This record gives sequence, C-alpha cells and structure tokens, in this order.
Amino acid sequence: MNKVIIDLEFCGTSFKDDLKKKHSVFEIIEIGAVRLDENLDICDSFERLVKPEYGQITSFIEEFTGISNEKVKEAASFSTVMDEFLEWIAEDTTVLSWSDTDFRQIKHESELKKYSNPKLGEILDKWVDFQKIFCEKIGIEHMLSLSNAMSGMNIEFAGREHSALADAGNTAALYKLFNDEKEFEKRAGSIIDMFKNKEGLSFSLGSLLGDDILNKLPKGQ
Repeated sequence: MNKVIIDLEFCGTSFKDDLKKKHSVFEIIEIGAVRLDENLDICDSFERLVKPEYGQITSFIEEFTGISNEKVKEAASFSTVMDEFLEWIAEDTTVLSWSDTDFRQIKHESELKKYSNPKLGEILDKWVDFQKIFCEKIGIEHMLSLSNAMSGMNIEFAGREHSALADAGNTAALYKLFNDEKEFEKRAGSIIDMFKNKEGLSFSLGSLLGDDILNKLPKGQ
C-alpha cells in the first residue's frame, strides 16, 4: 500500500448564495504532498498553487501562509491541479492528513465546482485522519496542532509553518516516528506533560479562524 501525506492552504469565500455556503466557505489556494517509500521516508513530492474562483486572499491569510493574490494570479484552476495531483498519486494509495479538514475541503469543493475524477472517490474512501489516531494513541481528547505535536515529540519543524509542502513533510516525519513503537513510547510522556501546561500551546489554523467557522464545512463520510 502506497502512502501520501497531504496538506492544503485555504482562503475564504464571500458567497451570498446560501446553497453554495452549504458546500464550502473556503477555497484551496495550495496543495502540498509527499510520497513515502517502504521505510516511510519521503521519496517524491507535489506542490502547486491554485487560483481561487470565488475568494480573495486577505492580508491575514497572506501573512499566515505566505501566499498572495499576486502569486495565485497565474496559477491553474482547482480542477486542473486536482487532475495533476490524482495523476501523481500511484494506484492503491492511502492519503493521510493532519485532521479531517483537508478531506472535507476537497470533498465539498469538488461538489461545489462539479469536479469529478474516478480516482477521487478511491482516495476519499481510504483517507486517514492522522491527527485523530495520533491523539488517540497518546490518550488525549484535544486535537493538537501539528507544531505542538512535533514539539511534544521533540521533532524540529523544518521549513515555514503553513506552507503546504513543508507541513506535509513535517507530518511525514511525525508519521515515521509514530510507526517506530519503541521511540514513540519513549517520547510520548513529554507531550502529555506539555499538554498539562496549555499556556505553551500554539494555535492551529482552526483555533485562529475559529472552530465555528471550520465546522461550517459539512462532515461527510
């Protein structure tokens, strides 16, 4: 089974149409992904900017992601980039992400933009929420941000936070440690201790935008 770890960056939309709001209040502006080999090391990567159809990149999102309206001006559309991404993915691949937000965004943005590809259903059916299984394994209910999880497991974050490719690569490093039972158990205690001191925890994108906003994305199966 091949494994790909994905991360997305979004901008907001300004829909007046309530029907469209039910599908998505965000648009993807960047897709970053890494492919893992049999040793769970990165062997290939995918990185594309996406031109939003309805939204604009605010100064907040630009500062948060490093992506500006100018940068996506000549980028390809959601449908084109999704076709490229699905072509890049090998057959029999499991896609993982940090939280289910990326799963929900791809699913509902595809519905909104009437995007279809036979391979899309296959990856959505096998999608894994790595954040959920990570937090379950260490026995906490709170969903940690990627940076907090890495800090707690004593892994240095490489690259710029909230760059899709960097976030995917760092999630891959955490996933490799997660699958090393001995090393994972050795480091798990420190993340539980860190969690007790909530003042040291940084905000995830969901915290910054507000869970009430992220929860407007319908939860599909």
